[in-house]
Amino acid sequence: MIRGKKIVSFLFCLLLFSGCGPDADGGNEVPDTENAKAVFYNRFGFAPPDTVKGIYYYNDLFLYITDPAYYLVCKAPPEVVEKIVKKLNLIKMNDLSAPSLISSVYWWDEELQKRSQGYLKEDEQKRCYYYLFYHEETKTLQYCEFYT
Repeated sequence: MIRGKKIVSFLFCLLLFSGCGPDADGGNEVPDTENAKAVFYNRFGFAPPDTVKGIYYYNDLFLYITDPAYYLVCKAPPEVVEKIVKKLNLIKMNDLSAPSLISSVYWWDEELQKRSQGYLKEDEQKRCYYYLFYHEETKTLQYCEFYT
């Protein structure tokens, strides 16, 4: 019986820490951490240039281990947004809104999305949706990626 408890404890710890890495700390309290920059790189395929500021991100790796969702917000100039749109093959959409799976972070602004240019990509093979919103006046980029 003791051996079984040790195995269960080991498996629990393995499961708990298996998501560790750049995406695992949440990144929703302090902007521009090294992990936040790594998440930017992992999601978009290039390091954030110096013109990108205020990178916050959130993920639910611990809640949805098989189908995580990612949220990222930052201030970025239009040329960075254009680069992301091109790299991810996003399609410009009007009247787009991302499903909000988070409510605990103050920086995810659904109202700003309504006044932003939206972009979307659906990857049926990965069962993933990629949303990007850009509000040119405030230079706010909001990105959401989630799996169904």
